[in-house]
Order: sequence, then structure tokens, then C-alpha cells
Amino acid sequence: MASMWTGLTPLHAGITRFDQTLSEDVDMPAEILADAGFKTVGLYRNGWVNPSFGFDQGFEKYYRPPPGYQDPQIRRIRPNADFGGNDESVIADATEFLRIHGKTSRWFLYLHLMDVHEYTYDQESALFGNGVSDLYDNSILREDWVISTLYDYLGTHGLLDKTIVVVLSDHGEAFGEGGRYDQCGWLADKFGVSWQVVPRMMDAMMDSGEGRKIGAMLGAMMQMIKLDIAALQKAYDEG
Repeated sequence: MASMWTGLTPLHAGITRFDQTLSEDVDMPAEILADAGFKTVGLYRNGWVNPSFGFDQGFEKYYRPPPGYQDPQIRRIRPNADFGGNDESVIADATEFLRIHGKTSRWFLYLHLMDVHEYTYDQESALFGNGVSDLYDNSILREDWVISTLYDYLGTHGLLDKTIVVVLSDHGEAFGEGGRYDQCGWLADKFGVSWQVVPRMMDAMMDSGEGRKIGAMLGAMMQMIKLDIAALQKAYDEG
């Protein structure tokens, strides 16, 4: 993410480890646009891009939207869905921003979405089967529908022709063999589906804004296969 934001290689961006923070000397797009008079707002769901790592530079507001309504069938069909919200919460806040500022200001709106990464799908989008790549396709289809609501708003309110939309992905997905544990709480079941088991307390830690403590906790996590909650808490408290 640091390289995508800065246009620099990891070495030149100063980010070669997971626990490093972007330097305030780096010119971020939001800073450049803010200086040019744009309103800048960033909405994110992944703790790896929270303000503790410097990704909020240049944003007037940069926050994780609170969870909104969660369709019960998402929990039932995809039981490891993040009950702390989904990308519809991000789109809802983005739409509200556009309702207020869309026609009165020049603006830069950053949305960091996570549903595809978490394999979120529902009954309507479950069209491709039960294989690993099928589940991923189900999730992409649902995400297309979610993002289309934002496009629909831009179109119906006369904003789409005046807006540059850039869609990026920070990494691909790796589909491995089943029946094994991987680093940082990732595991693969007998069907080849990969899941990440994340304690809820980690969300509170990642959102705390305590950069040193977060770095210590993440450093401990990177040494683990199965996550040890007590050890993570201890690393955070002593960080």
C-alpha cells in the first residue's frame, strides 16, 4: 500500500517491514490535493492502513466507518464473515459525503474495501460453485453489485461525468492446498478454502492509534502460526 500511495519502491518509501510507518516527508496524494483546495476524506476497513501507519496524511477525515446493517444470510452462508461490518458501510458513508459535498466542493474520496479479501458473498451472488476460486468469484460478483450503488448515485446526481474513478488492488489471492495452518492465523480447510482467524481484541488494538504498541503486537503476531491472544495482549501492553 505504501508504494501504491507514494509511487515509490519500498526502499525509497522507507517501508520494508510490516511495522514501519510512512514518513511525514513523503508527499501523499491527499496532501497534494488538499493543498490544491480539495476536500479529502478516507474510509477504510483494514487495520493495516489505519492512521498509526501514516496513511491519514493529507486527509481532513480518515476513519473506519461503524458497522451498519448486516444481512443475516451473509453470516449463515459465509460463517467467518466479519461481523464488525462490511463494505456496504463504507459505501453508505461515501454516499452521505457525496450528498453533502458532491456538488459544492472539489473532493478526493478514498475507499478501502475488504469484502473480496474476506470472501464475503450471499445467496444471490453464490452462482459459481463451491470451489475456492468459485467462492472468490461469488465474492467479486457481490462486490460489483455493492460498488455499483456508488456508481448509480454518481450517475443519477450528475456527478459521474465529472469524476475520475480509479480502482486498484493491493495484492492477489493465493489458493493453496487444504489441511494446513499458515502464518498469522491463516488456515486452509479440507476443501481448500483459506480462512483467517482473528481475535476481536485485535481490532481495538489496531484502532487505538498507539503506533509503538501496535508495532510490538504485530511483531509478535508475525512469529505465530496459531494466534496466541495472551501473548498478543502482552506484546501490546509492553510495547
